[in-house]
Amino acid sequence: MTALLPIWLFLSIVLFVLWPCGLSYRQTANITEILLLTFPFLLVVLGLGKLMTECLRSI
Repeated sequence: MTALLPIWLFLSIVLFVLWPCGLSYRQTANITEILLLTFPFLLVVLGLGKLMTECLRSI
């Protein structure tokens, strides 16, 4: 799980910061707010994916 975290953080920056800037969308949050919300979200999603994988292996 920890190996995937930097990859997903990079992709989140591209999706939430660079993509709106490139398409001239108005960004209402600054980069630190986006990362502060994205980091816990990624931890939860990656953890749930790991939990589901472990549960499905035992079936």
